[in-house]
Amino acid sequence: MFIEAIHGAAQMGLSESTYRPRPSMAGPERCLRQLVYKGLHVEGTPFGARLAMVLEDGSAHEQVSIDVLKHTLLQIHSEQRPINLNQALPWRSECPSYTCSVCPPNNGQPRIIPATTLHGHLDYLGRDLFEQDHLGEHKGVVSHIFKRYWEGDKEPLDYFTQVVFYFRGLHEEGIPIDDGGLLIKNKDTSAYLEFELRYNYDLDQLSVPVITYAPGLEQRMVNKTYIGLYAQAIDKFRLADQHIAARTLPARLDNDDDIRCVYCPYQEPCWEGYEPPVLTGELLLPEPLIPLASELFTLEEELKPKKQRQEQLKTTLIKELTVLKANHALAPNLEVTITQSSQERVDQDRLPKGLKKAYSKTIPTLKLTVKRPKPPKAQKTGRRRPPTAQPTIPSCTHQSAA
Repeated sequence: MFIEAIHGAAQMGLSESTYRPRPSMAGPERCLRQLVYKGLHVEGTPFGARLAMVLEDGSAHEQVSIDVLKHTLLQIHSEQRPINLNQALPWRSECPSYTCSVCPPNNGQPRIIPATTLHGHLDYLGRDLFEQDHLGEHKGVVSHIFKRYWEGDKEPLDYFTQVVFYFRGLHEEGIPIDDGGLLIKNKDTSAYLEFELRYNYDLDQLSVPVITYAPGLEQRMVNKTYIGLYAQAIDKFRLADQHIAARTLPARLDNDDDIRCVYCPYQEPCWEGYEPPVLTGELLLPEPLIPLASELFTLEEELKPKKQRQEQLKTTLIKELTVLKANHALAPNLEVTITQSSQERVDQDRLPKGLKKAYSKTIPTLKLTVKRPKPPKAQKTGRRRPPTAQPTIPSCTHQSAA
């Protein structure tokens, strides 16, 4: 009863909006093909109850963070402040203007946005004790993405690009704010990451000096600089509009297991009927790839016997320590430990064949092999025997009956 009511209410009024360039879809990780599908008004998968709750959940996490910030010495203000980058999209001069559903009415009339203006809303500004304002942007992610951000295995490039649009919009309004923070909340544990941000408008340069993890206020120095995020995003919007006008589709992502494909409403029409290309061509390896292939060959030749020996040593040590009923052994400058654990795996032999077939998926794979080419067969050079005399076939022969 309750779950049906929750999902039903979350989906009320939720529908796919008309395509227009937005700061939130400007980043380099955003699939260009998805933008074009949206611009071509291709019908995608309707918003499901799960996605509706994800959106509601994200808004709730943001509001909780802002409410807590309001109890600090920072003065939080300008929530959902509109940002306008006038003439950022000059090629859209023939497109119709639109009304913004977030902006409050102007003299009782809805706010009209020209198509050439890139319009969005920043999350908030925070004013410190020195009366200095700082830009704040809030996001919420699940644990495994949060962990990758903290460890540096993944970068929130789309979020960085979105913040760059807000820095530029403030600058063009005459508001000199060039620093802020991207606050990312772990929706599973309520931990936080903050990416400190510095932006140079003239160079279109975003700097990330440090990431802070809370609780604990542990810091990791980053000192990375990203140049041209704004320019790249504008070029991407221009390219998307060119495809939309020509009714053509850009290339797909590399495979449909990409997380961007899994949650994309256009996954089915995008990959319908797709067949991976058959690799049958043979060519001379291009010059830039020769040193890479040579290095790979050398590494494989060196590592293969070492890996075999590694497994032999591990097997022997585990066997001998198991006989001795020991999981920890010490030696001069050495410490050997056996860690006992268990894994749950699906027993394929116990699954019904019909169930296996229903949930099986054929995934194309590519395997690369580098080896020495076989030397050409050597030609025999000894004295050649004279050809055996062949019987002369007369012009007319007698054929006996079978």
